[in-house]
Order: sequence, then structure tokens, then C-alpha cells
Amino acid sequence: MAAYDYLTVLRTKYPRYIRDQIQVIRGLFDAYPPALLSTTLDMCIQQKIYNASGFKEMVIFLEEVNHESDQEVLNMPDLPIDAVMKERISTIHPEVRSLDVYSKLVQGGRHGTN
Repeated sequence: MAAYDYLTVLRTKYPRYIRDQIQVIRGLFDAYPPALLSTTLDMCIQQKIYNASGFKEMVIFLEEVNHESDQEVLNMPDLPIDAVMKERISTIHPEVRSLDVYSKLVQGGRHGTN
């Protein structure tokens, strides 16, 4: 249903170029897994990115983020952790930021008041 709604918005925004828009997105189906495309669709809708080039950029961005995090996990050594350290680790809560922060960084913007 989300894909249909997304394509409906594309058709409304780009009636003259809807075929080109759909061809770009369709081409991504051969290159990327369905789960990544589904996540991309959700992110594009959330971020209000309604164009094929933005969709493609989001796929590439999310694939890079996933690949980097996979590599980090693979390269982590197995270290022994004692009970005290496990307790400390269980109380750590990372800061959660909006995806807008990262999008601005990728586009060359600055985060914070610097």
C-alpha cells in the first residue's frame, strides 16, 4: 500500500516524467534486496522525499550504513567481560538523533551551534 501511495505522489508531482521516475526506481529492484528497498521506501515517505533520484540516493546511503555497521561487527574481537562491566554496559543508553542530522551532514551542513 505504501508503494502505491508513493507512486501516486510521484505521478502527481511529475506527470510528464512519471515513466522516467518509475524506470529509475524499477532499476533498483535488480541491484538491491527487497528488505533494503522496503526500508528505503519507508524512509523516503518519512523524510518526504518524492523523486526517483532521492529514492536512489537513500538506497545507496542505507546500503553504505548497513555495510559499515556489518563490517564493524565482524571486526570486533571477543573480549571477556566480567559481571561488573556487564552491569555498567546494561545501563548505557546511546543518544538518539533524527535522521535529519545525518542527512544534513551528508549534504555538507553542520550539526549543533558550531
